[in-house]
Amino acid sequence: MTPEVEPEQNSAGVIWWQAPSVFRAGVEESVSITIFGARAETRVQVQLLVKGQTVTHAHGSVLDAQISRFSLFLCPGSSLQVPSGLRGQAHLKVWGNRHLAEGGYIFHNYTTITVESKGTAVFIQTDKPVYKPKHRVLINVYTVTPDLRPVNDKDPRGSRMVQWKGLKSICCGVVNMSFPLSDQPVFGEWLIFVEVQGHTYNKSFEVQKYVMPKFELVIDPPTYIRDLNSCEQASIRARYTFGKPVVGKLTVNMTVNGVGYYRQETGHPVIKTTEIKGSANFSICVKDMMPLDVADHFRGSVSIWASVTSIDGSRQTTFDDSTPVHKQLIDIKYSKDTRKQFKPGLPYKGKIEVTYPDGSPADGVKVRVKAELTTKDNVYTSELISKDGEATFEIPSIPTAAQYVWLETKVTSIEGKAVGDQYLPSYLSISSWYSPSRCHIQIQNPSTPLKVGQNAEVALKSTCPCNFTLHYEVTSRGNIVLSGKQLSNTTASHRGKRATVTFDMNVHPTHPPPFSSGSSSQAEVDSCVSYLQFPVSHSMAPLSHLLVYYVRENGEGVTDSMQIPVEPDFENQVSVSLSANESMPGDPMTLRVQGEKGSCVCVAAVDKSLYLLKPDFQLSPDKIFKELADFDVSDAFGIPKDDRHFWWPGLSSRRRRRSSVFPWHWDITKDARFAFTETGLIVMTDMVSLNHRQSGGMYTDEAVPAFQPHTSTLVAAMHSRPTARTEKRRRTFFPETWVWHCLNVSAETGEAELHLDVPDSITTWVTEAMGLSERKGLGLAKRAELRTFKPFFVDFTLPYSLIRGEQTKVPLTVYNYLPTCAEVHVKVSVPKGIKFVGHPGKHHLTRKKCVPPGEAAPTSIVLSVNELGPANITARAVAYSEPSCCYDGFLTGKLSKDIEERRTAIGVDYVRRTVLVEPEGLPREYTYSVFFCPNERIHISTPNKYEYQYVKKPARMTQFQVAVKTHNDAHFALSSSPHDSAEMIEIVLGGRQNTRSWISVGKMGEPLVSAATPGILSWDEFRSFWISWRGSVVQVGYGLYPSNESVILQWAGSSGQFPSQVRHIGFSTGWGSVGEFKIWRKEDSDENHNEAFTLGVPHNIVPGSEKATAFMIGRLFVKTV
Repeated sequence: MTPEVEPEQNSAGVIWWQAPSVFRAGVEESVSITIFGARAETRVQVQLLVKGQTVTHAHGSVLDAQISRFSLFLCPGSSLQVPSGLRGQAHLKVWGNRHLAEGGYIFHNYTTITVESKGTAVFIQTDKPVYKPKHRVLINVYTVTPDLRPVNDKDPRGSRMVQWKGLKSICCGVVNMSFPLSDQPVFGEWLIFVEVQGHTYNKSFEVQKYVMPKFELVIDPPTYIRDLNSCEQASIRARYTFGKPVVGKLTVNMTVNGVGYYRQETGHPVIKTTEIKGSANFSICVKDMMPLDVADHFRGSVSIWASVTSIDGSRQTTFDDSTPVHKQLIDIKYSKDTRKQFKPGLPYKGKIEVTYPDGSPADGVKVRVKAELTTKDNVYTSELISKDGEATFEIPSIPTAAQYVWLETKVTSIEGKAVGDQYLPSYLSISSWYSPSRCHIQIQNPSTPLKVGQNAEVALKSTCPCNFTLHYEVTSRGNIVLSGKQLSNTTASHRGKRATVTFDMNVHPTHPPPFSSGSSSQAEVDSCVSYLQFPVSHSMAPLSHLLVYYVRENGEGVTDSMQIPVEPDFENQVSVSLSANESMPGDPMTLRVQGEKGSCVCVAAVDKSLYLLKPDFQLSPDKIFKELADFDVSDAFGIPKDDRHFWWPGLSSRRRRRSSVFPWHWDITKDARFAFTETGLIVMTDMVSLNHRQSGGMYTDEAVPAFQPHTSTLVAAMHSRPTARTEKRRRTFFPETWVWHCLNVSAETGEAELHLDVPDSITTWVTEAMGLSERKGLGLAKRAELRTFKPFFVDFTLPYSLIRGEQTKVPLTVYNYLPTCAEVHVKVSVPKGIKFVGHPGKHHLTRKKCVPPGEAAPTSIVLSVNELGPANITARAVAYSEPSCCYDGFLTGKLSKDIEERRTAIGVDYVRRTVLVEPEGLPREYTYSVFFCPNERIHISTPNKYEYQYVKKPARMTQFQVAVKTHNDAHFALSSSPHDSAEMIEIVLGGRQNTRSWISVGKMGEPLVSAATPGILSWDEFRSFWISWRGSVVQVGYGLYPSNESVILQWAGSSGQFPSQVRHIGFSTGWGSVGEFKIWRKEDSDENHNEAFTLGVPHNIVPGSEKATAFMIGRLFVKTV
């Protein structure tokens, strides 16, 4: 982009400024300005114009060679507002001036930038990934700027979420809401929509009838298959959510799936069955599962389905396909920090990543790297041995006349064994960087990612002397986050001589290309190294772009840029902890959060079983920083941000359609302006030369590496040892969400506490916390876990619902983690309406079991349900120490009552659970709708029967408008009571077959005044009239409003003829006609207006199963002037 520059006056200096190429609404944007050679302080102003109107501006002063950053805030809702939803171009204008007599510097230039309406990131959090009918959905919404600071009601429209509008934050920019699900919701996926600044975000959750899983099942497969002809060992771990091992039956189903050259390959299934007690091992023999006749370059994985059925009947299934199966054992590719441009006169350094199929580093692999101008012009060859999964090469220099170079890397041997042509090479094309003066600077890659808080030191190499003042900009998340300069007298440097062209004669002899002979082939070019230091801040994570530049005496700009990863870290350090890591059900517990003083911290604690239903449904640092990376506007040749190289399509593990056509670009060289474009900045300068681009030759911005690995990470949960003790608490509280609460962290201590009682579930509770602070932004705490456990307990699993009349088998399991064998008495109680099958008339049933220490013993009961609705089933278990019970294998005879009473229980547990009994048959739903609007006029229908329908009029009403649709004889009665009387005033319109109208006293009284009105009424349309009475005068006229010109009938009666007070208006038709009347609005009535409608019920319903739910959807319309 070339800015338009107006002619300069008194140009005593050089102006240089840069800004992000994309501005975002609601974001404070930075513009960096430097003036070289100014003799005095210059006042600078920056202005953003949209459609010719100024929407925001900033100003300040700049001294000679001083870098000043100006902040522009595009705030929706303020007087300086970017139009809502604007997606287009705007003008960014910069000018400076000072009195000429004082040696000031005058400049005025502008350029075009893009304005994006999206200036916020929205994170939606729900307490669970799946809900049952009648559950309440809990939602938190965090709206932040790209620097993770809260957005506090800056948008007057607020956030719109489903049926909520104008939501206000409960604290520090956090919006909290909830809604209940009905007892018969729509099952499947639901979506939560959040609209902010014209952009819509969403999060999904499921509504299902489900039963919480009891245990976690994890597959530990081999990292990759090393030999297709040998077997690898794998294991499966099964543990209850409270940490104890699961005993049961394991079934494993395995096969190999993958891709050959042109088609999907599916292998042969292998099924294995074995017993499991906490864990089990099994063999993976790929040779028994491989598809037939697969290609040499086959890429696939082992698909493993594992299912465990525990002794209590619970079943859990899991799947894993993270084990790669490759015929080629080694993958190579160019690292992401390998540059795609070279600078003549400076060494070109690249890195090859050498990995096994799972992505782990491969050592002892020999690779050959070649650099070619053409197939016959080899300028570099080297053979390298990988170490720590990397092979680094350095091409000392590339001919200055070269515009592009092909890099070819190929595996030649593995652990000393030659591989021949089994491995395909990986290619990368790199292009030249052009400078008229042949002055180049090049940033050297940091050896490790930068960390927040450290003082980064980056080396730079230069082909010209390092006696320059180096300026730098750091951009991240689409904005300039740091600007600075380093003076030449503080630049640590050393100089050396480096040949322009160097050949590696020890590997393969090469010859100089024809055009490289002469002065450039053997001339030595000076080079020096300097070091740049700058602080690393939180706003630079997870990815930054470093731009460096200086200006030569002849006005030429020398630049370079590099993408630098920064380890993500939250500035707001939030933590959550519990007063204990392990507890008994019902124990008091203190939950403590820490964060930036004054933060709002929202805490969620849910049953770990929910993570088994849908792992990682909650927010994580990776999800948050991935969203922030989307604000990056840097130009990387159009390549996706997650993969800065495009690999050869036919050779990627993420299989793409293979092609032999490569995209060649004819405009190949890069110049000083390219560094700004690559960084995502626009630059404007009046006297500095940046455009040096040349054309010619073939070039591609595509990289062509070999295979990419398929990796997977498995995390194992760690559990502490339980503490045994006996208690008599009744366990009846089994929530899936324990805590959902937002806390205001103390401004003094930075802490907040919540005092709670632990629920009755025997499980592990996973606690998360997210904080938001005005000063330090968003922070996410590391998860904390609390194991709720008893050394002895009983549990049983009920289905979500039962059908009336059916029988069901309910498994009960006694868990004994006491140090001794226990004789357990289990008493099950059911309410009226539920019966024990095989035990008629009983509502209590007792079972006895011997349970060895550290084991679980199952039993079961069969129930028959007969009444609809929720039903509570309880189980009470008492354990007695009885070592002989376990040795004998059976229970002794019944003990006497005295001995029974003298025995001391070593464990007691009581559990109550609820099951829903639903009606038999198929559910059917019927929807009936009625519309009621207070602004609507009251509608009255009259039959062909001369009987009045009376409506009580509003108290202050002395006139009303009426719309009538009838063939003839529209009758109105003004009465003091809601029935016919001799004193009432009767008005008839369109009487005598729609020919005359009159006023009379009493029903069917003699006309007191009449008029000919042929055709006054119509059945084809509503016709409007007005009726008024004041004192003893009654008037009737056409239209909506009374006027002397529209009067049809007028009668002035005596006080004895007029009713004492008109309280009711009657409406009627007859004489062969029905009618429709529309009178005053419902909201004008003195009393509440009621609407009634009838629900039709089919004849074949199951008695007692009918239910109705009424929903009201209201909207208020307000008149505006």
